[in-house]
Amino acid sequence: MLDLLIIKPGAQEQLYQGLSESLTGLEPPLWAALLAGYLRQFFIVDIVDAEIEPDKIMSTIIKK
Repeated sequence: MLDLLIIKPGAQEQLYQGLSESLTGLEPPLWAALLAGYLRQFFIVDIVDAEIEPDKIMSTIIKK
């Protein structure tokens, strides 16, 4: 059973506005991974990256 789910919100559009569709790249959730790595000593942790598939984020969270 999952103890903690860390969600990296998709903020591409707010940060880069019109440029977000063509000029920005997707970065891995580094800080979420560092936090999860530490917390895995004590809890069962998973990460969801909302920037990768923003239209499927709710179904992904419900499955976890």
